[in-house]
Amino acid sequence: MSAMIAAAAAFSGSTFAQATPEWLLVELGGGLHNIQYSPQDGDRSPGFGTMLDVKYMRHLNKVLSLSGGIGFANYGALAKYDMADKSDDFDTENNQSYTLITNYKGFVEKLNLYQVEIPIGATYRINHFLSYADLYLGLGLKFGIPVASNYKLKKGEFQITGYYPSTGEEYGKDGDLEHHGFVTMKAEKQTGKTNVAGFNMSVYGEMMIHKSLNRNMEFCGGLYFGYCPLNIAKPDDVPVVSRNTTDCTYNGTLNSNQVDKAHLATIGLKAALMMDFRRLFHISSASKF
Repeated sequence: MSAMIAAAAAFSGSTFAQATPEWLLVELGGGLHNIQYSPQDGDRSPGFGTMLDVKYMRHLNKVLSLSGGIGFANYGALAKYDMADKSDDFDTENNQSYTLITNYKGFVEKLNLYQVEIPIGATYRINHFLSYADLYLGLGLKFGIPVASNYKLKKGEFQITGYYPSTGEEYGKDGDLEHHGFVTMKAEKQTGKTNVAGFNMSVYGEMMIHKSLNRNMEFCGGLYFGYCPLNIAKPDDVPVVSRNTTDCTYNGTLNSNQVDKAHLATIGLKAALMMDFRRLFHISSASKF
C-alpha cells in the first residue's frame, strides 16, 4: 500500500514538474492611451496609442505567477481652443497701460508622449474558465520614463491685439502694428517640445483568455487598463501663446496656465505570445538562477 502511495506521489510530482515554470512573453496592444487633463478655457479629446512589452514570467504554483520586463508605449490627446485670453500690459513707447488680447480661433493642438516602461506584476490563473481556455487576472505597477514629448498645431490661428482704454480702440485686428507684436498667425504645422515629469508610475490590470498552443507555446488575449495618479505636467504661469516685442512664443498646453495637472489613463486590447523561456534560450533544466 505504501509503495502504491509513493508511486502515485512520484507520478504526480513528475507531472507537475513537466509543466513549464518559466515563460518569455511578448505582448502587443492598443487602444485609448490618454494624456488626461482639463484645460481651463478649452476642451480635450482623448488620444490613441500602442504598447509593446517583453516580460519574463515565473509560475510559483499552478495558479499564481510573477512577471517583470520592459516595454514601450505612446500616449496622446487633442486640446481645442476657441477663446480670448486677456492680460494687462504696458506700452512703454506711448507710456500707457492697455489690455493684451490673444484670440484663439479653431485652435487644435495635438500632444504626444513616448516612454519606456518597466512593468512588475502578479497573475492569478483560473483554470478551465471556459471549456477550452483559462483566465489570467493580472495586477501590478508600471514605471514610466518619458523619452520624448511634443506638440503639433494641427489647425487654426491666433490673433494678438491690444485694447487701449485711452482711445477705446482695439489695435491689430487688421494685421497692422506688427512692430508692437500685434499679429495674426496661422497655427498649422508648428511643432515643439513639451516638458513633462521625468518619471511616472501607473497601476495596471489585465484580464486575458489563455490557450495552450503546444507544450512550448501559449497564447493570451484580452483587456488591459491602467492609471497614473502622479502629475506629469509642468505648468507655468504663462498663456498658451506669449508675446514679446518682435515675436510670439508657443508654450504648449501642459506648460501653460491652462492646466494644473495631467495624468495617464489607458484601456485597450492586447495579445501575448508565451514561449518556453529555457527551451528558447537553450538553458538546461538543471540550471538554476
